[in-house]
Amino acid sequence: MEADPVIHRCIAPDGVELAYRQFGEGRPLILVHGFSSDSRQWIDHGLAAAFAAPGHRVVMPDLRGHGASGRGRGCRILALATAGIGTTGACADPDG
Repeated sequence: MEADPVIHRCIAPDGVELAYRQFGEGRPLILVHGFSSDSRQWIDHGLAAAFAAPGHRVVMPDLRGHGASGRGRGCRILALATAGIGTTGACADPDG
């Protein structure tokens, strides 16, 4: 198992605090976890390191209501389905 990357936080447009981890450097690659999981799955199974090795900055968000991210009000399937897009926009690294 690889070292656990620092948890970063950002605020979504609706005010919900979202958490994400990053691993590696280079072109961004976003890994989205499945239902009832969180970003740790990519670390625990060694996939974050494998994807980062060829030169990617692997970004692993905790979707709303999962891991270290807040739930917010009205956390429904549609909100979860669009959370990856919202996380990407809200947590975008202007230098990345």
